[in-house]
Amino acid sequence: MISKASAVVACLTLTALTTYAQAPQAGRGGQRQGGPAAAQPANAKAIETMMDNLGMLRGMQRNDSVNRIEMWGENGTKVIGGKPVTLTNWKVSLNFTMNGMRFDYTHDGQRTIEVVSDKYAWNEDMPGGKATPMPATLQERQIQMMLTPIGMAKAAKAAGDAAKVSTTGGVTTLTFPASFVLVAASNPCPCGFANDFRRECFCTPPQIQRYMSKISGPLMDRIDIQIDVPAVPYKELRGKSDGQSSATIRERVEAAREIQRQRGF
Repeated sequence: MISKASAVVACLTLTALTTYAQAPQAGRGGQRQGGPAAAQPANAKAIETMMDNLGMLRGMQRNDSVNRIEMWGENGTKVIGGKPVTLTNWKVSLNFTMNGMRFDYTHDGQRTIEVVSDKYAWNEDMPGGKATPMPATLQERQIQMMLTPIGMAKAAKAAGDAAKVSTTGGVTTLTFPASFVLVAASNPCPCGFANDFRRECFCTPPQIQRYMSKISGPLMDRIDIQIDVPAVPYKELRGKSDGQSSATIRERVEAAREIQRQRGF
């Protein structure tokens, strides 16, 4: 989405970053002079000023108090189907407490409402109306939400010392980690019964190969643990067993995490 409002906010953001990446700035109560007291952590100060310019810091404690924001305008631009289209009007509602966004826009006389909230994405025919699940768009909409100026500022603040600010040739770059844990699941074949001891799979080897090749090799190479999990009969799931308690399993998990911490992960 491109608009005059978002362009102005983005300009303020980059101005704040450039100011603190290149030189110290005067404090609110007067100018800072040289000496040890004038030294400021460039990264933390840049992010703080970016948040201040966006109106996010309030009160005596200068805490981030912006959790919801709305933006709207006319004649915006959005990429749909790989092609930029002109929006007649648009409105974006962001809720960072719930990690949610509602993008209501009109183009070519057609109104579309895209929604993302936490781990779910869907479209609506009207605000709060009939929902059509759109799971394939979840990651894209989450990224769109965090690429807004305030979303970027919140992500950089959450990154803490890992966030880095640098300026080269007049271009300011903000770098921060986006680490996450990916948990994914898929069927072993188109019919879902390959390696199932209760039902027979009629998929041919070429069909299974084509099905599995839908996930790219580079992506599969980056998934550290890959295991086959056979279907468990319903009676076994519901039946009573002498399995390990949650407390025992928790001890094993904590021990594994401690090993990973010692390895630097």
